[in-house]
Amino acid sequence: MPSQVAGGPGDPVCCPGWSPDGLLTFAAERSGFWNLYRLRDGAVVALLPAKAEFGLPHWTFGGRSFAYANEHRLLAVASSGSDQLVDLDLRSGTWGHVSLIYASIQQPLIADGAFWFVGGAPLDSSAIVRIDLNATDASGEQIIRRGDELAIDRSYLAYPLSVEFPTEGGLTAFANVYTPTNRDFCGPDRAAPPLLVMIHGGPTGVASMARSLEV
Repeated sequence: MPSQVAGGPGDPVCCPGWSPDGLLTFAAERSGFWNLYRLRDGAVVALLPAKAEFGLPHWTFGGRSFAYANEHRLLAVASSGSDQLVDLDLRSGTWGHVSLIYASIQQPLIADGAFWFVGGAPLDSSAIVRIDLNATDASGEQIIRRGDELAIDRSYLAYPLSVEFPTEGGLTAFANVYTPTNRDFCGPDRAAPPLLVMIHGGPTGVASMARSLEV
C-alpha cells in the first residue's frame, strides 16, 4: 500500500531518488535550506545538514542534485553562491568538498565507474565532464565535450566574486560581482566605475558564476 513519508503543507520536498540498496532519498526545506534526507527503517534522517541548497525548481522536470556511487558513497551538488561537489561517506557521516574549477554543476549521474556532469567555469565554456571515481587527484578529470570552442583572451574576462549584503527585514541578499576587466583600457584615477545591475528571474533562471558572454 502507498504511504506518505514526507511532504505536504509546510513540508515541501523535491528531487526524489533511490540508493543502490533501495532507500528513498530526497531534498526537503525543513531546516530553512533544501537539504538532503533519507528514509531508513521508517524514519526520515538528515544526510547533509548544511547552509546550502540541494534542491531544484519544482517546475523543471528530470533534474537531480545527487548521485550514488554505491550504497556507502553519495556525491551531491551544494549550491551557495556557486555550486560545489560534496562527497559523503554514508557509513561515517563524514563529508568534504571536491576541489573543482566549476561554478556550475548540473545533471550529475554515475555511470561506468565515473561521475558525470555538465560543468560551467567562470572563464571557460560549459562542458560535459567525467571524473573517475577511483582517482585520488585531478588526473581523474576528463573533458568529454565543450559547448563551444570560442577562443577568448582571458584578459578580457572578469572573474566573478560572490558577495552577501543586508537587505530588508533583516535578511541577506547575494550577488555575483564582476569588476571591470579589459587589458586595453582603465578608468580615471580615484573614480569608481559605473554599476550595472542584472536581476535574475528566480530559481529557474538563477544567476550562475559560470562564464556568460552576455555578462
